Amino acid sequence: MANEIKITVKFNFKNGNAAFPVTREDKKYDAVADPQRFVAGTQSVGTSEEAIEIQEITNLGWAYFENLDATNFVELRPATAVAAYAKLKAGEIGTIRMAADAVPFAISNTAETELYYCICED
Repeated sequence: MANEIKITVKFNFKNGNAAFPVTREDKKYDAVADPQRFVAGTQSVGTSEEAIEIQEITNLGWAYFENLDATNFVELRPATAVAAYAKLKAGEIGTIRMAADAVPFAISNTAETELYYCICED
């Protein structure tokens, strides 16, 4: 199989006379041969960093994250006790190809936050 992952991006920034519009529709990427090799769910993230539950995924690939909280932000880290590589404010989403050997962690800034995610094996 091929092209199991499809990503569509529309990113438009406009502020006064400054503008940056970009649309990339239907970029397609291959996933592993076994379509069952992904993990998805909602995890409660507290104010102490905690590992994102990736179960048996050992070679991380494309990932989608969504902060379901209405107030607090969540930071994502590629390992424990390191600087964040991403910050999702309340209600924000993000998609990224993760480093294959990352061990993803998350931390909320003020109170427990619900983080929805889907991580595919590469």
